[in-house]
Order: sequence, then C-alpha cells, then structure tokens
Amino acid sequence: MSASQEAEKLTGTWINNLSIAVIVAGVVAPASRAREVLVAHEAGAPYVASILLWLAAGYGVHLFGRSWLLRRYRE
Repeated sequence: MSASQEAEKLTGTWINNLSIAVIVAGVVAPASRAREVLVAHEAGAPYVASILLWLAAGYGVHLFGRSWLLRRYRE
C-alpha cells in the first residue's frame, strides 16, 4: 500500500472515530441531567431533541467518512 493510500485510510479512520465521539457525546453529555429528568418526569422536547440531534450528527459524520473512503478506494 502506497503512502498516499495509507494516509487516506488513516483519514477515513479518524473521520469514523470522530463520528463515534460525536455519538458518545450526544449520549453522555445529557446524562448529567438524565437522573433529574427521569425522576421528575420532565423530559422536555428540547432535551430529547438535543439527544436526537447529536445522534443524527454522529451518524451523518459516519456516513460522510464511509462514502469518502469508498470513493477513494474505487478510484
């Protein structure tokens, strides 16, 4: 494998790692409020929307990285 192919593979791996970090942040960051929200039964729409937005963003980054890698290896 040439150096440029190795660099492209590494870049794709980092893009996928970033997507995992975004998804984890979307689940872990609101977890600090999760207990009080669950106990008080007040999971408001902005709270739920923020979690869904983080998950969607992480999945979007993952799809971008996947398509980027597929394009590079097909060339």
